Amino acid sequence: MQGLRTARLIRERKAFFKAKLTTLGQVYKEYLATQPADIAYPNIAEIYLSPIVKDVIDEAKNLDDLTELLDVLRESFLKIIEEWRQDIHQQIFKLAADGLNAENTQFDLDTVLELVTTAFLCKSCGKLLSVQDSITHPCARKSSRYSTTELSSKLAAVEEALQELPWNVTGYIIYQPGLQRLHEAWLLSGFDPKTVTVAQLKDIDPILECSSCSTILLGRATMRWQAMVGFRLLLMRFILFTRINSSFAL
Repeated sequence: MQGLRTARLIRERKAFFKAKLTTLGQVYKEYLATQPADIAYPNIAEIYLSPIVKDVIDEAKNLDDLTELLDVLRESFLKIIEEWRQDIHQQIFKLAADGLNAENTQFDLDTVLELVTTAFLCKSCGKLLSVQDSITHPCARKSSRYSTTELSSKLAAVEEALQELPWNVTGYIIYQPGLQRLHEAWLLSGFDPKTVTVAQLKDIDPILECSSCSTILLGRATMRWQAMVGFRLLLMRFILFTRINSSFAL
């Protein structure tokens, strides 16, 4: 009898915790609707794990009180999001720095994440990612059921309630070393892969052509420079890119 009562209490606690996170998600979604849509934001799990939010969620005794507290807490979301961005930047930088150090490659600490040749790999789906894409990549926050990562009890409870995790807890996103073909492609396009940055290419906005894919029948296989990293993985042969007029329209 005691065992049944304990099991019921556990179910009720889990259900209440999920309801509280759902309430947090509703308030957070309303907040995001007022923010620019073209930049990355933390998910609900990451918002919850912010100490100030976690204290409010964990100490709330009912959903009505929680809603009132979260309405007040909305004013802190901007600071929480900025702290999250700084944390993600540090994590990504460490992945890149550790990878480059492991292959004894010289790099500039100040610009390594700004280079267009800095890339990451998702071990879950095999996709090659730029720095920005690695932040928003869905696999980076998906459930760890197929991962060998051991989660803390806190993260396991969040995963069970939300079916999502904080960025790269599972370690799916890793630095991708040795992209020799990608470096060669940028050289052929007229850029120095060791120094060319995302900011520089945004100003130039070049259009690139894959001469291996271009045909008389289908025409020129052109793409914007942002597609270079992901496109490189799709072709398992050497690809020759040529830089063409930046005013060329796709």
